[in-house]
Amino acid sequence: MWQAISDQLSETLMFEFNISERIKMSGGDINQCYMISDGDQRYFVKINDKDFIAKFEIEADNLTALRETSTVHVPELVHIGKTKECAFIILNYIPVKPLDTAPASYQLGEELAKLHKWGEQKEFGFDQDNYIGTTLQPNQWHKKWSRFFSEQRIGWQLQLLKEKQISFTDIDDFVELVNDQLSGHNPKPSLLHGDLWYGNAANTAFGPICYDPASYWEIENAT
Repeated sequence: MWQAISDQLSETLMFEFNISERIKMSGGDINQCYMISDGDQRYFVKINDKDFIAKFEIEADNLTALRETSTVHVPELVHIGKTKECAFIILNYIPVKPLDTAPASYQLGEELAKLHKWGEQKEFGFDQDNYIGTTLQPNQWHKKWSRFFSEQRIGWQLQLLKEKQISFTDIDDFVELVNDQLSGHNPKPSLLHGDLWYGNAANTAFGPICYDPASYWEIENAT
């Protein structure tokens, strides 16, 4: 596996990359995470089963969308690939520490405000569905925020509960009630990180960074 990863990374970098150091790192409960190095360059690798490749591709698209805004700092995509045993995504390696200082937190807040004001989008949603952890997050495009929020967020959560044999109300009726209550609000769409919490943000030598996005166009602080 590691030789295949090394070979693919070498092809992407256009120079021979031989792994001389491999350190297992924390990265949540979903993926196996490693820092790999050839003694000079260092990269961050996330590994999962082969059928996880589609989720890595979605993550890459979300990171690319955020990087294109030049507002928040996110890891740079290096390569996505598969071996006979696994799927993997390689990002540039950035040493991080907890986001536990007021200046860094304030800076991240300023950068997020710029992200939420960036771009011109007339509809709510995203070009693809993505994931909060392993839970699917639907992002079908809607012209009205009330319709997007009532169906793609509230209705979807109620559906997930129903699949676990938990039912509070008729889903369709409640979705329409939420839509009616919110239909008078017509906000401008904002691009969101989509899964921003303490575990998906950190501090670095150059300032705050966020990662593992599940981006979509919504309104700030709607969810």
